[in-house]
Amino acid sequence: DSNMKKKYIDAFPKPLLDDLVAGKWLPIVGAGLSRNAILPPKKKMPLWNELGKLVGKELGDYEPFNPIDAISAYEYEFKRPKLIELLTKLLLVDDARPGDAHKSFCQMQFNMVCTTNFDFLLERQYELTPRPCTPLIDEDQLSVNLSDAGVALLKLHGDLHHPARLIATENDYDLFLNK
Repeated sequence: DSNMKKKYIDAFPKPLLDDLVAGKWLPIVGAGLSRNAILPPKKKMPLWNELGKLVGKELGDYEPFNPIDAISAYEYEFKRPKLIELLTKLLLVDDARPGDAHKSFCQMQFNMVCTTNFDFLLERQYELTPRPCTPLIDEDQLSVNLSDAGVALLKLHGDLHHPARLIATENDYDLFLNK
């Protein structure tokens, strides 16, 4: 309903809206956007804490303290390739398709978008929009001169196609800080 949309837009200060229209925002997208994916019936995209609980269930008697603890323990027990397989399954990577929220978001003219998500929903939607999208996984990619027409998608925690660059376990966070 257009009255409701106007109500929300009117709540933003004009300079903030002007910056949005000019593409001067730097959005940081997390699991909440992935929650809007189109999924098979009875499937639900987990948020971060839910993902930790699902990984924790795979550990038997071990009771993890938080998602990072669960993911770290799973990697320790079963190694990185099995962790990637499990995360791919739990995050419904093969089944999830971008939803209306992705479509609306990707039509906004940002030059750069940051995400903590491991999935590929934003990349898929940018391809459908169509708008060039360059996922940035490695620090070396930050200096690459990108097309003005495209968006740089800074994947802050890496993604499931780059297991060595994924930041999901306690060790990953420690190594990232040290590097």
